[in-house]
Amino acid sequence: MNARILFSALFVFAVLTMPLNAQVSVKLANGALEITTPTGLVLEGVRPYIQVGDTAVSGDLEAQGSEEGSDRAGPYRLDRYRLKVKEPSGGVKATLELRHYLKPEVLVATLDYDGPAPSAQGGIQVGMRFPDFGRGMALHRLKLWWTAPTFVSDPRLLAGANQLLLWQQMNGVGYHLLVPLAGDGMVGELGVYNFENFRVSLSSYDPNFKPWRIPLFAYCTGGDPYRLAPAAYTAAFAAHPYYGRLRWEKTYPEIYRYLGWCSWTTYYQDVTAEKVISSIRSLREKKIPL
Repeated sequence: MNARILFSALFVFAVLTMPLNAQVSVKLANGALEITTPTGLVLEGVRPYIQVGDTAVSGDLEAQGSEEGSDRAGPYRLDRYRLKVKEPSGGVKATLELRHYLKPEVLVATLDYDGPAPSAQGGIQVGMRFPDFGRGMALHRLKLWWTAPTFVSDPRLLAGANQLLLWQQMNGVGYHLLVPLAGDGMVGELGVYNFENFRVSLSSYDPNFKPWRIPLFAYCTGGDPYRLAPAAYTAAFAAHPYYGRLRWEKTYPEIYRYLGWCSWTTYYQDVTAEKVISSIRSLREKKIPL
């Protein structure tokens, strides 16, 4: 679930023809995208923002056509939306792509980018809102190498640097999952912006880096929350040709089937042979089965 891969952004118009069994629809409203399920509106105000130095580039989305295709995640519908950049443009051109997989239903979002190097931190962003949010769990990045679950009943209370958000709506019976993606030299995270709004923010941490095709996020919904993450990551990997394998595609290491003990998490750099021997002796005396 912590795989860092980038993907192409894909969403689907309700006004465009979709197979009859599609439960998720996407349409343009006031220059941004809305994602709706049979129980109601799930995401609204979805649109990209680009920061180039001191210039913030935004605008309305405009439909640019669609096509159908298939890859190892199954059949999909691909829709493109051009960002009608407002002045000042900073020389930026961008197209949002939305890929809608049907079985299971997953939306994968990507941004085709042409322009100068965006800001090193938060250079590419996707704004959105979560209407009728009931309760949720986020995977919050505490440090570069640590994540922890955070539970909220109001998304405005989310801390920054979240790598996953699983939530239910006030009157909904299913679950929703949003996963910021990584790839093409950029890493995504979800956080609160201006208290009322939220953004998937992507950073390269290199002021001179110019991305080309930026995976943004994957979204899926369903009645079983345990099935959503595998579905989202499977589709995200299929949408872009980045190297890597998912956890369930790998052989599970035998050593991880047993309880382990790590001297680093116990002593950090203040470790000695005597301390390790003492810890092992204590674990054996307490009959803890390492």
